[in-house]
Amino acid sequence: ENLAEYFEVTTTTIRRELMQLEKCSLITRSRGYAHIVEAPTVSPFDVRCQMCAQEKLLLARHALKYLQPSDTILLDAGSTIYTFAKEISASDIPGLAVITYSIPIASILARNCLTIITGGTVDSATMSLVGPNAENSLDSVVANKLFLSTTGVNSDMGLTVTSQLSLGMKRKMMSRATEVFALIDSTKWSSAGLNIFCKLQELDHIITIRNEKNAESLKKLEDSGVKLDCIDMA
Repeated sequence: ENLAEYFEVTTTTIRRELMQLEKCSLITRSRGYAHIVEAPTVSPFDVRCQMCAQEKLLLARHALKYLQPSDTILLDAGSTIYTFAKEISASDIPGLAVITYSIPIASILARNCLTIITGGTVDSATMSLVGPNAENSLDSVVANKLFLSTTGVNSDMGLTVTSQLSLGMKRKMMSRATEVFALIDSTKWSSAGLNIFCKLQELDHIITIRNEKNAESLKKLEDSGVKLDCIDMA
C-alpha cells in the first residue's frame, strides 16, 4: 500500500511489478515486505568453505549414500563439493575414480583414489581450472555421476552461477554424466547468481536442507515434479 501510494498506482500494479522483480532475482518477498537482493560477489574460496559449514557437512555426508564401489564421478569446484570431497576421502570407497577441475579437491582425493584433473586456466577466486582447454579435456570422459553446487537458485529458471567460465564447465560436465546431483544449502534458495546454467528439471537429484523459511517453497517444487532429497532442519 505504501508503494502504491508513492508511485500513484494501484496495489494490483505494485503486486505484479514485485512478482516480476522477484522472478528476475532482484528482490525477495515476504508478507508485507520486499527486500532488495544484494549484487552477487564471489568470496575467496577459503572464506566460502567456512560459510554454512554445518549444512555443507550434512549435505556431504548424505550424498555419500549415492556412491558405489568402482563409480566414476565428476566433481565441480564449489565449496560444498569441497566438503563432499573430504568426506569421500575419509570413507575410502574402493575403486572410485574422480574427475574434477578443482585444484583443492584434486589435492584431497589424490591420496585415496584415482584422481584426474583437467587442464585449463587457473581461476584464483575458485581455485579451479577453466576455459576452452578445461572444457575440451572432458570430451572423452564418461561418468556415472556428477555432483555439483550452485551460487544460488532461481525457482522459476534454475541453478545459477556468477562466473561465466564456471558456467561452461558445469554445462560440459552435465553432458558427460549419466546422473546429475546438486548439493544446495538453505541459503542458496534466497539468492541467485548472474547466469543460469541448468533448469531444476534437468537434475536427477537435488540434495538440500529444508527449514522453516524454505519449506513452503520446496513443497511447491516437489508438487511440480522437481526431485528433492531433503534433510530436515525445521
